[in-house]
Amino acid sequence: DPTSDAGLYSWTVNGTDVLYQHWYWLRIGSNAPQFSLDTLSEPYGLYHSSTNTTVNYLGQGLSATLAFSLTGGANGSAASSLTENLSIQNTTNTTLSLHVFEYSDYDLSDDPPADTQSFPTTNTVVQQGNGLTLTETIGAPAPNYYEGSWYAITLDKITGGSPVTLSDSLIPNAPGDQTFAHQWDTNLAVGQTVVISLTNTVTCSVTATPVVLSVALSGNNVIISWPTNATAEFQLQSTVTLSAGSSWTIVTSPSVINGNVYQVILPLLPGAQYFRLQK
Repeated sequence: DPTSDAGLYSWTVNGTDVLYQHWYWLRIGSNAPQFSLDTLSEPYGLYHSSTNTTVNYLGQGLSATLAFSLTGGANGSAASSLTENLSIQNTTNTTLSLHVFEYSDYDLSDDPPADTQSFPTTNTVVQQGNGLTLTETIGAPAPNYYEGSWYAITLDKITGGSPVTLSDSLIPNAPGDQTFAHQWDTNLAVGQTVVISLTNTVTCSVTATPVVLSVALSGNNVIISWPTNATAEFQLQSTVTLSAGSSWTIVTSPSVINGNVYQVILPLLPGAQYFRLQK
């Protein structure tokens, strides 16, 4: 929403909406409060496609262009990247003391208070939850300050009525409903432009393990089993021959949980039978 500080408020990756709010605030000088990027002006020159968006603002002596580019991973990979560039030019006839704030609120899990967060470098932040990892990497220029906090500690500072400087800390340093922010301070000469570039990447941080079928005889029955740490969406299928044109059919006998495995008990039949799991 380029007309409010809701900004980028949704990013669906592999069926999960991982984003609540991502946007920019500005401050001119040292004494005035911060203001949302969209309050510079009504957006103009708005362009968007299925993967790219560009929006322009002009006001308060500044010309700003914000551009997003979305890249998806393969289906089911839980991988996606969002690259963005914010360029701001001083259109006045005097040098401006400009402060830029980027604020992000990602909810990776259904239980946001379980998310964790860290700042391994001055230009990197990592948030994890529900088997997903969000990594933000900032290009030039490096931010002057950062802050991570539970919602909405940092947001209340940025949107408050007083000038703020981020604290270079996690508030508190514990799992929770995480948010983070970065701050850039620069003296922008007449006609000069500052360009802030960053990339957010969501990946699956859970290492997949092979699902192995086991076969055992029990009297006149065959017991087919596989571990319960595999998804319950798997269906057991069978065929009597293995070839390029093999016809696989769903095994209709129900599976039951026995300890740490799913089990299907089938009668022992003459001839060969082959089994597989299929989503």
